[in-house]
Amino acid sequence: MSSIGQQIGALRTTWRNAPDGVPRIVCLIALVLTGLAISGHDKQLKDAEAALIVELKRQILEDGGHISRSASVLEDVVLDLLPLGQCFGSRALVAPDEINAAVRKSLRFLRFMRLGDGMLARFNGVSTGSPAALATVLGYASGGDFDIMPVARASGYARLERGTTIVMTDVGSPPPLELSTEAQAGALSLK
Repeated sequence: MSSIGQQIGALRTTWRNAPDGVPRIVCLIALVLTGLAISGHDKQLKDAEAALIVELKRQILEDGGHISRSASVLEDVVLDLLPLGQCFGSRALVAPDEINAAVRKSLRFLRFMRLGDGMLARFNGVSTGSPAALATVLGYASGGDFDIMPVARASGYARLERGTTIVMTDVGSPPPLELSTEAQAGALSLK
């Protein structure tokens, strides 16, 4: 417990210095999870929730894309966010609406970026990812209002679909320089 306490303390004091993008969100998710898993950390849980909500609002764009413009990065973020709902439920708590909204928007965007072969559209710098991970994530988007939008304006992508043919186009600007290590910037490229 002493070691866990030290690690929580380190996360609490250093998450702001984590590299911008996914590393910062992962730190905050870890803090929320520790607040849920260890009794007596209700104040820390509220602080971590508030910080995570701010970061999600900043990094998850209005159309559900990630500020880095990378769909594979977004897939990883959603895989980390999904267990939060179960953890809140196991403590008889309800996950904040903002976290649920970020997940729903992200799921919709991932469906938008999915091609006919079941993989995400791969623009500059995006790995092929794991088909199993994508299937797991999109299993949460199997019902409801997850229709596929024709354009993701905030993220800078357009989708043309007719029959079994899908064309994805990068029509956006590069992401902020701080996020360039995971950037997706292939202006006017097609997939």
